[in-house]
Amino acid sequence: MIAPETAVIVMTSHASLESVTGALRAGAYDYLTKPFEEIELISAVVNRAAEKVRLAGENRGLLEDLRRKAEELESLNATLQDMANKDGLTGLFNHRYFREALDREIARARRHDRPSRS
Repeated sequence: MIAPETAVIVMTSHASLESVTGALRAGAYDYLTKPFEEIELISAVVNRAAEKVRLAGENRGLLEDLRRKAEELESLNATLQDMANKDGLTGLFNHRYFREALDREIARARRHDRPSRS
């Protein structure tokens, strides 16, 4: 199996539309037909393929960094939520938290058609 970051360049002397489209559909990055008329063409294709591999690696790094930052943000949000719901001195839940919890429970009782006790 070829690694996803590998850029395959097909070189052929029998380039037909069918063989070219088949190679590209199979995952080839590009194709060149022999005989090569300009060496600059080969160089340009190789440079584009190398740039694609470099950008794919950079994208993987950015995605990993984004994942780490999202995890850090999630942790910080949980800490912030805890700080907003609890008294800093006693660590007990505050009045606002109890009101929100009470409202949630009343709404749940109504959804399940259970009368509240007054």
